[in-house]
Amino acid sequence: MKNRKILSILLAAALMISALALMAPSFCLTAAANAETEADHYPVTINTYDYEKNPIQVTFQQCPQKVICTNQSQTELMLYFGLDEYIAGMAYLDGAVRDDLKEQYDALAASGKELTVKGYPSKEVVLSLEPDFIFGWRSAFADNALGNVTEWHDLGTATMILRCSNNTVPAEERNLNAVLADIADIESTRRIVVGRELTKLHEEISSGTALQVFEDYSSRQSIKGEFAVFISGVKNVKHFDESADN
Repeated sequence: MKNRKILSILLAAALMISALALMAPSFCLTAAANAETEADHYPVTINTYDYEKNPIQVTFQQCPQKVICTNQSQTELMLYFGLDEYIAGMAYLDGAVRDDLKEQYDALAASGKELTVKGYPSKEVVLSLEPDFIFGWRSAFADNALGNVTEWHDLGTATMILRCSNNTVPAEERNLNAVLADIADIESTRRIVVGRELTKLHEEISSGTALQVFEDYSSRQSIKGEFAVFISGVKNVKHFDESADN
C-alpha cells in the first residue's frame, strides 16, 4: 500500500546520533526510564483522530505497557524504535517484514503475539489482552473491526491513528509535515535528519529532535522539493574518531 511504502522509505536508513536531554511531548521513552524520569515526562497529550477523521486529543498518564499494533507499519515502527517489549499483539501483514526487523518480528510471533497475518483481529481477542494502547490505521477502528476509538477510551485504552493512514487528513495535509508530526508524537526526542533536494542546487539538510525539525518545517510558508527522512535507530554502530590520524 502506498502509505505503508512511505513509512518504509522513512525507515530505510538510520543515523546513530547522540540524543539530547530535551523531554518534550511524546508518548513513550525507548530507554528503560527510571521512575523519576517517567514522572517528569508524564502526563503527555497528543493530537490524533477518530474513525470519522475528527481531530481528538489523547492523554497518556504513563508509558504504554501493552500495545496492540493493528497494522504492519505500526509494528515495524515499534520494532525499529526498539519497543519490542511493549508489544502485546500485532496484526495485518500487507507485505514482507523488513529484513533488518524480521528477527525481532519472528521472536514476537513465536511467543504468540502475531494475532493475525491478514485482516484485523476480533474485538474480543484484543479485549482479552487488556491493552492500554492501540496503535493502528483508521480502518482498524471501523464498526466491523475494533470499533470506534471512543469505545476504547471509555475502557481506559488510548489510541493513535497516523495522520497519513487511510486518508485520515485531507489530501493537501498529507505531506512532509504530517509525517514529521507523527514521528514527533511517537517520540519527540528522537534524532532525525531531513534532506531536501539532495545532490541538487538547492540542497538543504536539517537535523535535530523530531519535535525541533517538525517545528522548523511547520513554520515555513511553503515546502517544495523532494525529501528524504532519516531516523536514528537503536542498534549500535561503529563510530570513527574524526580527530584520529588517517
